[in-house]
Amino acid sequence: MHTFLKPRLLQAGAAAALLAVPVAALAAPVKLTATLNGGASADPDGSGTFAADVDADLGDFCYTLNLAKLGKVTSAAVHAAGSPDPLVKLEISGTSADECIAAEPSVLKPIVENPANYAVTVRTADFPAGAVQGALAKK
Repeated sequence: MHTFLKPRLLQAGAAAALLAVPVAALAAPVKLTATLNGGASADPDGSGTFAADVDADLGDFCYTLNLAKLGKVTSAAVHAAGSPDPLVKLEISGTSADECIAAEPSVLKPIVENPANYAVTVRTADFPAGAVQGALAKK
C-alpha cells in the first residue's frame, strides 16, 4: 500500500507547491504622456498632447494624439531623444488620432522603463525635422 501512496503523496505535494508559487502577474499597462510644443527651430504656434497605454509584454501601444495650429502632418513617431529615427510610428490624419497599434516588445520595454529618454515628434511639410515635440513621462 505504501508504494501506491507515495506517488500520490508526491503528486499532491507537487500540486500544492504549484499553487503556492504565484503565477507571474501580468503587468498592467503603463500610462505615458507628453506635452508637445514647437520652439525656435520648430513651429512656434503649434502644440499638442499625447497619451498612451503601453503593454510592453504584449506589444500593445494605444495612444491619443491631439494637435493644434499645425499644417498638414506628414509623420509622427516616438523616438529616442536626440535621434530622428522612429521607433514607433504613429498613425494620424488631420489634427487628432485615437489608435491602437502593435509594436515589438523589445522596442517598447526600454521606452516604458525610461520614458524620459524618448520623445514624440510630429513633422509637417513646413517643418520636416519636427513641428512639435515633447518628452515622454509616466503618468
